[in-house]
Amino acid sequence: MSEQPADIEAARAQVAAWQARMEEIRAAAQVEVLEAWTTPWKNDETVKVKVNARLASNKEFREIMVKTREAKAEWGLSS
Repeated sequence: MSEQPADIEAARAQVAAWQARMEEIRAAAQVEVLEAWTTPWKNDETVKVKVNARLASNKEFREIMVKTREAKAEWGLSS
């Protein structure tokens, strides 16, 4: 690899920032799901499914997820 350590660190920092934003979006989606809950059937798995469904339709979340995946692959970063 010919990448400079500074470039790799910058890529890691960017990925970390994107991951932090994704967690913010995920947390907001979970709050929305829990506030709008109308059925008595609620457990961790059903909440997770509903949150993931909201995230799948969130354009910003999807774009960040793609950028993060591509950056990790390009720079050989681990999760």
